[in-house]
Amino acid sequence: MSNNVLILDAGCQNYGKGGELNHYLSRIAEEELTKLGWNVEITLIDSQWETAAEAEKIKKADVIIVQTPGWWMSTPWQLKRYEDLVFVQPGVVGNDGRSHLHPDDNYGKGGILTDKKFMISSTWNAPKTAFDRKGDFFEGRGVDGVFFPLIKAFEFLGMKQLPSFMCNDVVKNPHIGEDVKRWKEHLRRVFKIEWLNSQRRKNPRTAIGDPRIFILDEPQFDLRVPFPEWLCPVRRLYEARGRPIPCIFRLRQWMCGFRK
Repeated sequence: MSNNVLILDAGCQNYGKGGELNHYLSRIAEEELTKLGWNVEITLIDSQWETAAEAEKIKKADVIIVQTPGWWMSTPWQLKRYEDLVFVQPGVVGNDGRSHLHPDDNYGKGGILTDKKFMISSTWNAPKTAFDRKGDFFEGRGVDGVFFPLIKAFEFLGMKQLPSFMCNDVVKNPHIGEDVKRWKEHLRRVFKIEWLNSQRRKNPRTAIGDPRIFILDEPQFDLRVPFPEWLCPVRRLYEARGRPIPCIFRLRQWMCGFRK
């Protein structure tokens, strides 16, 4: 893993206005991820770009961040145009996963970019309750439910999703300072773990300079717990050296009531 990030900045203009907030969040992401050791490229969706070059950027990237506003319950049409032109390029798209022998099975499982991940960061004028609360406009589906087609487009290519981020009420009741703080924390949490995983895959014994740390894939939350009983021989080894024995388990959901 080479630790490359491609940001697709879909901050687009409508009637000559808009886009500034998403450009700003893209720059924040570039700054924060650079500090964490990632190489970052940004493509401005609402500008001139070359299809073949964008395909090469995607093939080079380890993680793709989509930074987009919510336009009419979806993304700007410029981002959809990008998908339609770039995602079909050789080396980006695979096949639909089916075979002639079993034409009804495994649709969407033929992606070839299985070593890559993606994240969606979005800005909305709608409040968060409109997404999460049942009975409100989005019926409790959450922002990932609203962006279901976009998520499936990346999954069709073989990528795995990282936790999404959302800014709400950015027009009628903005809290940009708080949103930026949350965005930085979100990036540090998710991408520090991704970097640790990449180092662990490169060299399991020397990753992050401490072989006591174990990293399990697909994080949503972190929980620092003692070594389990089946690792007692390892624990005794480190106790003999007088060293503490932490272990990081990465989990998809709440465990033991603790959330980092």
